[in-house]
Amino acid sequence: MTRTELRQLLSSWCQSDNMGERGFADLTANVDFLEVALFSDYEVTDVGEHGQFGLRLARWLASASSEADQQNLFLMLRYLIFVGRDEMKAASLTAYSKNTAHWLLSTSDISIFDPGARSRLEQSYNQIAFTELTDSFGLGNFLRWNNVHGGNVRYTWEQHLENWSISDFIFSVMDKGNKDRIVLLEDFVGSGSQVENAIRLCCEINNYIPELKVLFCPLIICPKGKAMAIDLQRIYPCLTYSPVLEIPQEHFISPEYVADERPEYDAIRQTLKAIHGKVKGTPGSWLQQTSAFGYRDTGAIFVKYDNCPDNSVPALHRQSDLGWSPLFYRNSREPI
Repeated sequence: MTRTELRQLLSSWCQSDNMGERGFADLTANVDFLEVALFSDYEVTDVGEHGQFGLRLARWLASASSEADQQNLFLMLRYLIFVGRDEMKAASLTAYSKNTAHWLLSTSDISIFDPGARSRLEQSYNQIAFTELTDSFGLGNFLRWNNVHGGNVRYTWEQHLENWSISDFIFSVMDKGNKDRIVLLEDFVGSGSQVENAIRLCCEINNYIPELKVLFCPLIICPKGKAMAIDLQRIYPCLTYSPVLEIPQEHFISPEYVADERPEYDAIRQTLKAIHGKVKGTPGSWLQQTSAFGYRDTGAIFVKYDNCPDNSVPALHRQSDLGWSPLFYRNSREPI
């Protein structure tokens, strides 16, 4: 499908929906606006043969063989959460100035009414080891944006888990034990499986540094990840969970019907199941082989400007050898 053919198709849907019950006209206008204002941020398709958003949208819809499935895919964009560069930077600034500051105040004896509170708070910041759980967070940018000095150790937990040494961590990252606070940062948490082990290891340091305080601060987190974080907070008294943004469950499509879900979700659900054979491709062509609802059935309709997480429904990001063309192609860590 060409972009011209896409405009003709969308026009026919708008005309057939003359009472506006399905909202094709409003959605088309919103998508046109977001294409320029936000979707152009997507970095993965800046180079290569993917093309601009409008062309990718045409190819994506054309990948579905039935018009009903094409309409359901298009309607799914009404619920898409796309986080651009500016939004992620704003979230990083919030994580430092709000979440971290509140945590310091709530876990110390600093009173905001104390004339010396500002000075004491600044001193407390110096006792923090800022770390990232995975390298997708971008710890260097976080430290520069927030003007954090002295962050000469850029520690990524994911890179050290296989041979993790608590003594090496205390010596190098905790400044031989002179620091007594750790902040665990992550940009996006889906099910939580990728970060849970690192959070547990970090909290175990409390056995060696009794005064240790740990803050888990994801910029964006899904309901399953939230449940994991709350469970860990119950297990480890030293841990505080404080996200910048929790995405409500209503923004996720589950494999089965859920009471009080959005009216269009059931039709979208059936489409995702119907097209999944084409989306996943021939046997062995996709090592991950998740369900139609993404990794661990998260069912996210979510895209971040620098990549689409595998917790999002594969129909959004998967390019298959059976002719499925993605809207937001995912740069996967798996070998192609």
